[in-house]
Amino acid sequence: HIRFTEKPLCRLQIVYFTVYANGFHFQVFKLLLSREYSQQFHEEMQEKWWKSHYNQTEWMKGRTLTAVDRYRLRKKFPAPRTIWDGDEKSYCFKGKSRNCLKDFYETNQYPSPAEKQDLADKSGLTVTQVSNWFKNRRQRDRMTAKQMCGSLQSREFNRYTD
Repeated sequence: HIRFTEKPLCRLQIVYFTVYANGFHFQVFKLLLSREYSQQFHEEMQEKWWKSHYNQTEWMKGRTLTAVDRYRLRKKFPAPRTIWDGDEKSYCFKGKSRNCLKDFYETNQYPSPAEKQDLADKSGLTVTQVSNWFKNRRQRDRMTAKQMCGSLQSREFNRYTD
């Protein structure tokens, strides 16, 4: 026996599971857009948003979605502000995590294992993710420097040949 005197979110969860289980994806979208949800539920609600889009598209296409299909759907139908804190994810890291890593990178491009662990704790990432971020950032910086150097050499060459 379900009592509807409980928190509104509990009632919404019941409604969500009912409409989701019956394949009424537009109702799921409407439900998730209907009100602001507490930030503690954003991750759960985003998962519902994506699963509904995935299931609807699989039904329309008549096949299982690939990772690329799911990526494209996430880009085409971003989570609404009602279930998203607005912190952009870029390459799977939230802005706060990236900013933490960028700030440290400005002072030290080669963190020690202890510093990596500290950064992982502060940013909510794993030590491996932190290590890879630094490795990739150093590589991007090297590539940018090479491109700039090549561009300058090209301009100098053009200046003397024109």
